[in-house]
This record gives sequence, structure tokens and C-alpha cells, in this order.
Amino acid sequence: MLGEPVAGLVTNERGDSWTIDLRQGMFLRVELARERTSSLNAELSVVAEGGRIVATARANSVGLVRLTANCLPRNGRYTIVARSLEGRLGGRYQLRVDPILVTDDLGTETVACSATDEATDRSRGECGRPLLQVEATRGGAVRVPRGETRHIVLPTDGTVRWTCEQQAAEAERVSCADGSTILRVSRPAGSRAVEWTCLSRRFVDEAPADGAPAVERGRLTRLVAPRAAPPAEPAAP
Repeated sequence: MLGEPVAGLVTNERGDSWTIDLRQGMFLRVELARERTSSLNAELSVVAEGGRIVATARANSVGLVRLTANCLPRNGRYTIVARSLEGRLGGRYQLRVDPILVTDDLGTETVACSATDEATDRSRGECGRPLLQVEATRGGAVRVPRGETRHIVLPTDGTVRWTCEQQAAEAERVSCADGSTILRVSRPAGSRAVEWTCLSRRFVDEAPADGAPAVERGRLTRLVAPRAAPPAEPAAP
């Protein structure tokens, strides 16, 4: 079940695979930790039906893999694949999958998610410089180049400060309505315009989709015949 660790074993190049039924719009944190007696150097991937890789990450120096699967694309069955980066050199591990249900667990930035996000307010500004900087809740400033969009996690008071490449004498402010948790900052290419969109994110829990048996929701099931390991790089959306 989500939030409960399971034990796994990578024994060959095809890796070790688990399936789990999940819902569109879910955000997940997936963690793999090798056992102390294991030499496993793992790569972990979350794969949607049809083979699309939703997220992938490799182990750090102590054999721990942490990845975030953002805004799952559809209801359905997902496969979590653990494989060894050193071919047949495998080992035992613990796997845990947790739903993200609060914005504080997203970090400084996140991604767009039409399944969970609803606009609460919109406004416009101007910046004629190549870079705009927004003071984030943690991790320093978020830079938004012209022609790009960023989704920034709001502080609890819903207000952020921003500067146009530090050219202004004082930072300006953008304040979002109560209930807003995400700020989308869009800078159209070839324009001075800055589009601010405040968003409220309604996280999706592990409740089953319509028609899905409740007993199957959020349960990790090991595949008897593991699927082939995915390529190292994610496929294009």
C-alpha cells in the first residue's frame, strides 16, 4: 500500500518490477534504499501504461534513490522498475511510495497540472530585461528567462517579491488570494509582459478512480516476470 515499504531483490539485467493502480493528477515521492549488505547501485523509473517514462532517477553515493513523479498523466496501472546500473550486480532493497498531499513537500518549484490546479487570480506586469527573479519560499530566487514559464510554491501569506534582473530600486510584490498555493509566472517571447496566475492546487489522494475495485488502490504488486528495464533517458512527452 502507499506509505508502506516493501522488500525487493534485483537479480538480473531486467531488474525488479512492481505495479500499482494510481489516479490522474497524483504527485508521488518514490524512494529506494539498498540493504546494508547489498552492493546494488540502482536506477528507479515510474512507467505509465504504453511505456511512457514519467520519472527516473539514479542512486546517490550511499545507494539511495529519491524521485518525484509529478502530476500522473492518467488513471491506470503504473509500473515501478528497479534495475542495476552495473548489469548483473544486483542486491536487496526497500521500496516506498508516498503520495504528496501538501505543497510544502514539493520544494521551491513544481510543474503545471490541469487535473489539480484552478486559477484564483490573474494580473500582469512588465520586465524588459532577459531575466526576472522571484524570491521563493526556500532555495533562493527563481529565475524566469524571457519566453519561459515557472510554477513557484507560494509562502503561507500568498505574497512573493520580484525584481527585473535586480534593476529596480526596490523589489515589487505579487499577492495571491486566500487559498492560492502556486504562482505561475509566464513571460511571452519577444515581449516585456509578465503574466502572473495564482493557482489553488487540490491534491489527489489514493482513492480509487470510478469503477476501480477499492481493494486494488495504492497496492504494490510484484511482477513475476519483470518487464524489460527502460532506457536511461526519459522519452519525450
